Amino acid sequence: MEPIIKDINTRLLQSDANQRLIWAKEIVSKNIGIDYLYAILEKDNKTSMRGLWLIGDLADHSPAYLKPQLHSLYEICMKLKEIEINASFAKFWFLCGVPEEDEVEALNLLFKWLNSPKTNVTTKSRALFALNKMTDKYSDIIPEFISIVENQLDRNSIDFRKRATKVLKQLRNS
Repeated sequence: MEPIIKDINTRLLQSDANQRLIWAKEIVSKNIGIDYLYAILEKDNKTSMRGLWLIGDLADHSPAYLKPQLHSLYEICMKLKEIEINASFAKFWFLCGVPEEDEVEALNLLFKWLNSPKTNVTTKSRALFALNKMTDKYSDIIPEFISIVENQLDRNSIDFRKRATKVLKQLRNS
């Protein structure tokens, strides 16, 4: 096992964003597969959430590195019942793109998250951006996407409204 994986397993709970970014950069530079992190995701809620944050740092640092690993990560995370993955996957799919084999399910989930009154605004914003990217490939979803976004404008925060208005303007000009 790579020393960095041992370090992550030992120090993840006490880590901060700076430390996780250092680890993310090292994982990418050494081309370490994220399958080493799967065991972390199966631990207690606090540890698994920090594991998802670390994977989010991988997405921030190198989306191209993470994308080929997203399908297997998604399959693993769907089996986990203890952690909330919606915000993380909305972020991963926005930053990295959606693996082809997950596109149909991702579209359904992203629309569900965007439209649900139970979804927090962070997840909704990430779903908004991920769906906007997906309209490049799936232009037939644009009318439904516009309708849902318009419906959400007055139901969320001012920041969400600003983001959504920019996306709507872009969609209408395409």
